[in-house]
Amino acid sequence: LALRPFSSLDDIRRNLDLISEMNDLFKFDGGPPDLEFNDLAARVESAIANGDIFEPKALLEFANFFKTVMECQKINPKYKTLHDILKGLIYPEDLHNKIELSVDTSGEIKDSASPELKKIRRELAGVKSKLNINFEQYIHSDTSSILSDKVFSIRDGRYVLPVKESEKSKFKGIIHDRSSSGATFFIEPSESVELNNRHRELETAEREEINRILRLLTEMIFRDFEIIKNLHFKSTFGVDY
Repeated sequence: LALRPFSSLDDIRRNLDLISEMNDLFKFDGGPPDLEFNDLAARVESAIANGDIFEPKALLEFANFFKTVMECQKINPKYKTLHDILKGLIYPEDLHNKIELSVDTSGEIKDSASPELKKIRRELAGVKSKLNINFEQYIHSDTSSILSDKVFSIRDGRYVLPVKESEKSKFKGIIHDRSSSGATFFIEPSESVELNNRHRELETAEREEINRILRLLTEMIFRDFEIIKNLHFKSTFGVDY
């Protein structure tokens, strides 16, 4: 509805050339990259004003947008009018690479996001493995007779066993929860306290490191705000005219 007739013959010729080039681009070169994206510039502006931190899935949107910019720069130079529009694009390669190094396609933070995160997760996996082995042993030992179920669970980040209410006094450990029926108490064995403590410490360290990475990536986006705003403006082909 906002479209109006051109008042300049040069503008008419330029836009007809652009239409012709876009037609040839679709016909002979597979078309331009996907140009469907949200208003990321407005999102950055809002985040700066509110002090927000971008979540992983939001970061993926930026990565996809930067990929579009990169692919735009690869369009065949024979499309001169199109290149006149796109030549001002600045591809934030460092930021794009950092996001792709840090966030996978499902929106999870990768181990490769930082050496510290990789180290924490490696130790955390080892601790979880030891806890799983220990608790499997409880389930398949004489202890199983006092359990209400042959599975262990996690309460507040700590591995616990489902002990029958009538047998809880026979089991040495820390009570963390009780079933709604009252028939089961979820108890952390005394022998597992130290390993459970390390499990909680590592989970906390993992969350803190992920938050640090998200803050860093957000700050990088804030730093490149003017570039992103300009990219958004330029990426709507022909708006300069």
